[in-house]
Amino acid sequence: MANTSVSAFERTTQKTHQLLREIGKQLGWQEREHQAYSFLRVFLHTLRDRLTVEEAAQFASEMPMLLRGLYYEGWKPSVVPKKMNKEQFIHTIQTQVNFSFEMGIEEAIQRLWSVLRRHMSSGEATDIEMMMPKELTAFLRGIHT
Repeated sequence: MANTSVSAFERTTQKTHQLLREIGKQLGWQEREHQAYSFLRVFLHTLRDRLTVEEAAQFASEMPMLLRGLYYEGWKPSVVPKKMNKEQFIHTIQTQVNFSFEMGIEEAIQRLWSVLRRHMSSGEATDIEMMMPKELTAFLRGIHT
């Protein structure tokens, strides 16, 4: 049993570091894993609060165990979903991040979402996107309307 528990922690740590490295690479932050972590945290919390309780839980189930803990940190399911359009979603993220983006916040959000989409089932990504306003979904996908 101890080997199984240790292996689970090792796997989740490895998967989380892999995801953070991929995010860092997409954003040009190869040497700034802490920044990738902070940005991911703010994005996940903003997205989580936009989703219904059921959809938030389904999304979390696809994350490595370590990220699920981060994702649920400070969650208040009784006050979600918070309706946000594209501008409100971006503003919520921007006001919680305490560093600047060389490429701009909008492109950074789109790049982060593209990384996360690659790490989840296409069905789950579609479910999430269908719950949001069309302009927000189009924005996340990088589609200019």
